[in-house]
Amino acid sequence: MSIRTCVSPEGQFVYGIHYPSYTVDNLRQRDDIQSLGTFSNGAANENHSNFPEANVHIHNADMIYEIPNAFPFKGTTYIQKRWADQKKGKLSDFTLKKKYHFHGQKQLTIGQKTYQFQTT
Repeated sequence: MSIRTCVSPEGQFVYGIHYPSYTVDNLRQRDDIQSLGTFSNGAANENHSNFPEANVHIHNADMIYEIPNAFPFKGTTYIQKRWADQKKGKLSDFTLKKKYHFHGQKQLTIGQKTYQFQTT
């Protein structure tokens, strides 16, 4: 069985890079322009940019990293490059929020559920 993980059999970190581009159809039938307040110079600030006149075409959106999780049953993580760049050197922002309890080398308990896995 092939297991998808972020570490290759050679011990290398594995990840994907996406350069998204997309189009969003503008299906709105009417605009709802409202005031968002005023700027410091007294000029009106309205939400016109929320109501484009045509379809929206996004070219070269922010790069996305695709990282298979180290534990295959946890799926895949997608991280926006801009967010990752802001977190450089701040490893505490990448910690698990929940505590995971290991029992030996072949069992992991998360909450009430226990997972068995093979090591080679």
